[in-house]
Amino acid sequence: MTLTFSEPVTTQVGAVRVFDAEGRQVDAGDAGQVPGDATVVRVGLRDDLADGTYVATWNAVSVDGHPISGAFVFGVGAAGTADDRAVAALLERSSAGDARFTVLADALRVLVYGGTLLAVGAVLFLVRAHDGRGQERALLVRVTRAAAGAGAVASSPACRCRGRW
Repeated sequence: MTLTFSEPVTTQVGAVRVFDAEGRQVDAGDAGQVPGDATVVRVGLRDDLADGTYVATWNAVSVDGHPISGAFVFGVGAAGTADDRAVAALLERSSAGDARFTVLADALRVLVYGGTLLAVGAVLFLVRAHDGRGQERALLVRVTRAAAGAGAVASSPACRCRGRW
C-alpha cells in the first residue's frame, strides 16, 4: 500500500499501520519512504488479507517540521462499513506512542529558531562592536558559532525525525 502526500514528508518506524475490523494489525510493519520520492510512503500488507473493511493510520513530519497524522478506511473485496468510533479509537491508539516524537519535534524547532535568532543577534553585535575589545569579541564569536551550529544541526535532515525510534 502506498500513501502519496502533497509535499515531502519524513517518517519513523510504525508511521503507517493497517488494522482489520477487529482492530488487529495486518501490515508488515515495514513502513518507509519510497527511495527518490519523499512524497510517497509505502507499507507492506499481509498476503492473506480477507475480504472486509480495513483502517489505515499514518503519522509523518511535514517538510516544515510539523507532525501530521490521519486515518482512512478502505475495503478489500466485499467490504462492510466502518464504525466512526472504532476508527477514532484506532487513530488514537496509533498516535498514543508518538508523544515523545512530538516533544522531540518541538524541541528541535526551538533549537532551530533559537539558535538562528541567537546567531543573527550575535552577528549584529559583532558588526556594531568594532571598538576592538578582544575578550568580548572572542566571546561573541564563540556564541555565534555555537548558536549557528545548534541551529544548523537541528535543522539538518538527520534531525527531522528520519531516524528510527
